[in-house]
Amino acid sequence: MSNSILRDEYKEAYTSIVMYLSSSGMEGNFMDEVSEDVKDLLISAQDDGIDVKSIIGNNIEEFCKEIIKSKDINSSTILNIYQSTRWAIIMSAIMSLLYYIFDMKFTLNIIFMFIVDFLFCRFIFSIGLRKVIIKNRGNTKKIIKVLLLYILFVIPGAILNFILITNFVVEINSLYTFMVLVAILLLSYIIGKAFRNRKVRLD
Repeated sequence: MSNSILRDEYKEAYTSIVMYLSSSGMEGNFMDEVSEDVKDLLISAQDDGIDVKSIIGNNIEEFCKEIIKSKDINSSTILNIYQSTRWAIIMSAIMSLLYYIFDMKFTLNIIFMFIVDFLFCRFIFSIGLRKVIIKNRGNTKKIIKVLLLYILFVIPGAILNFILITNFVVEINSLYTFMVLVAILLLSYIIGKAFRNRKVRLD
């Protein structure tokens, strides 16, 4: 009888694979599909008593790279950037609406700073940092050095924020800004839908 719960080295291998793939910029749907396939593969190996290294080899990173090669990673990366940018615009639209509701002064640099900071944190600290930690898993000293290095990224981030704060200080209508951002979201939705439909046809 098949056991759907992974244990020991099988569970560890699965976790490492999922973490690596999640930091690779792979789109959500394909990520879910691959995760299920890998889990089924490892469960079968576990039930049959097959050594996990016989399935994924000695290098998990190389195994994951082979998975990534099976998909058009460029399209996935573009889609990931598109989705992250869309979320930044959604949050900016909500923020501009709140500024309008509470009748607060709203300037162009607020929007720029919010979007830039959102994308900066998303790609530099989320995807990049996870990938480095996974790659150096088990090497505590190396991870600490990397963490310190990433902390240094706060400095250029702070400089960029200072530039945005001191420039583009142009007061704008928060309600109009909200409407423009919503229009951009609708347009991006249409473009994104067309992109996904084209991708499905190509697949």
